[in-house]
Amino acid sequence: MVYIMGGNGETLSINFVDSFVAQFPAIVAGRRTSDIAMQLANFLKPGSVKKINNTTMAFKCMENIGAFLQVAAGCGVPSTELFQTVDLWERQNLNMVVICLQSLGRKIMAKYDEYLASECLEWVKCVTNENFSTSGDPENFHAVLKDGQVLCRLANFLKPGSVKKINNTTMAFKCMENIGAFLQVAAGCGVPSTELFQTVDLWERQNLNMVVICLQSLGRKIMAKYDEYLASECLEWVKCVTNENFSTSGDPENFHAVLKDGQVLCSPGRTFSGDQRPKEGGLRSTNEVIKDSVHEIAYAPTPSRKK
Repeated sequence: MVYIMGGNGETLSINFVDSFVAQFPAIVAGRRTSDIAMQLANFLKPGSVKKINNTTMAFKCMENIGAFLQVAAGCGVPSTELFQTVDLWERQNLNMVVICLQSLGRKIMAKYDEYLASECLEWVKCVTNENFSTSGDPENFHAVLKDGQVLCRLANFLKPGSVKKINNTTMAFKCMENIGAFLQVAAGCGVPSTELFQTVDLWERQNLNMVVICLQSLGRKIMAKYDEYLASECLEWVKCVTNENFSTSGDPENFHAVLKDGQVLCSPGRTFSGDQRPKEGGLRSTNEVIKDSVHEIAYAPTPSRKK
């Protein structure tokens, strides 16, 4: 899912546009043109639609559609990709409405978001353990990633040995070779072609936002993959807290078998003693142990997790 930043500083899922397209039959049948289109217009340009006509009267609904089209044009949608009011209201050409929304989505997605860029750099820094500024400023974002070396090291962490040679140089064609190698790994991880940037998008700063979108997509793909090492760490923690006796193998079959009936997860826990006693005396509560254990697992250095 891709998030965009509205004029009021709030974020909106790009799937919002998809929901508009998906609801065509209901929109046309119930004449609910203002429900989503006007909300979208006012999100992208706050206050751009002063009054939304909340009615089923034909001329008022067409007035709503016209207001939306003005906002779309103001966002840069070319006239050749704007639909006519009757295309939607009278269902004369719903495909033109789809084309218009696609064009609007591309225009909005092309806007660089410093906050999202910074989040991407934070993730890359955490994974690679590299030392660089994570400011989302376009200058810094480009400077950190432009030669492709950090991206190649990210690729090799996610898929060890996937980039055989990282070019440690500032020569343009070698840097672009690095970027290309990263893009191959990203595609191999499942990033769809629509979310892959072009080499020139980064190297020549033609579209840094597509680089952000690609890194977001890659992050989602990686996070969706089951990690046996982390699964084993989690079972070790559960075993410590509950004092239950079970295998802590991170194999998916074992992980599922241990937890599937929920009994271990509902275990009342154990009493701690010995070196787990606080200096002031008294036993540590289960909550305290859980808190410490969760902290230990959650903040373990990321690069060391792959062995």
